[in-house]
Amino acid sequence: MSQKQCDHHSAFLSCDLTGVPSPDTPCKRCQHPKNNWFCLSCKDVLCSPGVKGHIGEHYDETKHCLCVNCSSQVIWCFPCRKILDAQVIQQLWAKQSRSSSAKLESIDAMVVDVSDLLSKPFPTINVHPQLDARLFVGQDELALAKEGLRNVFDRGLKALADPKVQEEFLLYSAMLLSAESCPSELKVNLSSFRCNLSEETSAFIRAQAELKVASELSASITQKLIVVRQQTSKYDEVKKEMIASDEKVANYKSTIKELEAQIKELEAQIKGLEACLATEVSNRKKIDGVIDSIETQVTTARDGLVSDLARVSSMEGTTQAAYQLVTQKQSHWDKLKIMFTRFAIANATMSRHPSVKWAQQPDTLYITIELRDAQDVRLKLEPEGKFLFSATTGAEMTPYIVDLDLYDKIDVNESRYSVGSRNICHLVKKAENKWWSRLIKQEGQAPGFLKVDWDNWGDEQVYE
Repeated sequence: MSQKQCDHHSAFLSCDLTGVPSPDTPCKRCQHPKNNWFCLSCKDVLCSPGVKGHIGEHYDETKHCLCVNCSSQVIWCFPCRKILDAQVIQQLWAKQSRSSSAKLESIDAMVVDVSDLLSKPFPTINVHPQLDARLFVGQDELALAKEGLRNVFDRGLKALADPKVQEEFLLYSAMLLSAESCPSELKVNLSSFRCNLSEETSAFIRAQAELKVASELSASITQKLIVVRQQTSKYDEVKKEMIASDEKVANYKSTIKELEAQIKELEAQIKGLEACLATEVSNRKKIDGVIDSIETQVTTARDGLVSDLARVSSMEGTTQAAYQLVTQKQSHWDKLKIMFTRFAIANATMSRHPSVKWAQQPDTLYITIELRDAQDVRLKLEPEGKFLFSATTGAEMTPYIVDLDLYDKIDVNESRYSVGSRNICHLVKKAENKWWSRLIKQEGQAPGFLKVDWDNWGDEQVYE
């Protein structure tokens, strides 16, 4: 006996009982041809537990509670494990109408479809050499029919566009159909295909032509995939918010119902809960608008995705070459930018060189820049030995620059500096513990602003 009450209507419906498909609609996963079940949430048609149980697997994966048998119109609730009266579904559908939760289920189904599309391999067509009748001389008629049909099937559906191959197929299939040992199911399917042979092959050739045209549209696939990913990410966030909102609304309604008996004493609390409920309803309207936008964009991207997938594999080589070229050109641009920056810093203004004193220990350089009241002090060190200093002084903000290519490599992480009222002291760590013959790589006489700081100079013989 069917029950007229059910506590699992939170699954929501995307279709009422007038939209149940025909009894011969095949299972979406295994193509089982009859006695299948129709999910009232996402509209998938799946086989019963007596076949491969795909409708049960679907419930475990999605928690879509309600389904109807395409043949008998029996309605089943998985959590209750009972048959429902049809009037329950009609009332639920009329009450629910086209709610945002139903749209949520629809988007869930479309996201699954997109994932299925991306996971499916592309079909391939193998065409084998034509039948050599001389190989079957001396074999009985049934064996000849079997071998002949096997060769036709191996050549693929595309080969049936050839009239000679069609002749072979019609001949061998007629021989097989006349054999008593041919299974009845095979006879039915083979006879049907023979009757529609011209239509089947023409449809296949037209489909191949359509695929060729569709391959020219693959340039849009990247944008559609971006839309799907962006909207799916946004959808996940909105879905969490929506679920949280549903839970809050359900809790508020349940609390109000429990407090009806004590309404006089708890009137103030009920008013507060009603205010919270109103806020959530307002938020829900905003969520509905976002859900509508996501549903539209995901639907558009999903619909265009099928026709664009054909050219995905052909784009791989071109994309890789373009990526390498962009990387190479970007590297050249970055180097040019660094060279220009150094040039601009050194030459764009009439900068001055402050007096610089230096001394060394086996593992350390002491570089002192004599500059009073320095402002906007900047220091850039590079491991290869680049020392670039800039600052300004005075009311006129006179710029000073020191640009040195040090004699050897340095440890940037262990180096540091301090700014005083009269000078800026730099402690620069050498990369290797050894004496340098000079401060800079440039040979010959040092620049006039560069002097030795004998007060801090180490004794090389002490360390030898």
